[in-house]
Amino acid sequence: IEPKLGWSAHQEALAKRVRVRFSGRLICVHLRSVTPFTPEESNADGPTWQAFFDKYAKEGVCDFLLIGDDALPTGFTLGRGVTRAVDLEFELATQLALTSIADGFMGMASGLCTAANLSQVPHVIFKHPSHHSDAMVIELGSSVSFPFAHRRQQLWRREVDAVSLNEAFNLIS
Repeated sequence: IEPKLGWSAHQEALAKRVRVRFSGRLICVHLRSVTPFTPEESNADGPTWQAFFDKYAKEGVCDFLLIGDDALPTGFTLGRGVTRAVDLEFELATQLALTSIADGFMGMASGLCTAANLSQVPHVIFKHPSHHSDAMVIELGSSVSFPFAHRRQQLWRREVDAVSLNEAFNLIS
């Protein structure tokens, strides 16, 4: 059974209004940044993501929208083509509904990723290989996706680095 997260007509309409603000491709991203956790506990590494966005973000061509209200990771600053949804005062429900109609999703494993997991949006979700490793083996075995996921919907248990971010971006593009 393929689960699908549904939204009220009101939330769908709000998400569609937000979507038209971004004229090019829109990739929603969750950079988990919760104190006192580390990248080994699936927090985002600021400099790694900074280099990725510096390479791929181009306002009006490929925009990245950071969902959630996490603090920006240490070593990361916003640049052209990278926007925080909370700074635009988008409510969380609108952010999640928007995730399901974006061109893609990338980010750290968290509750917010459920919006991508239970939608048709291509996505790569990162979970550090040592974070909840026993539970992840029980849940996914050696698979990189849930049984209901499509080919371009994956959960990677690997460290986030330049190579993995490039591969993820190419997979969802």
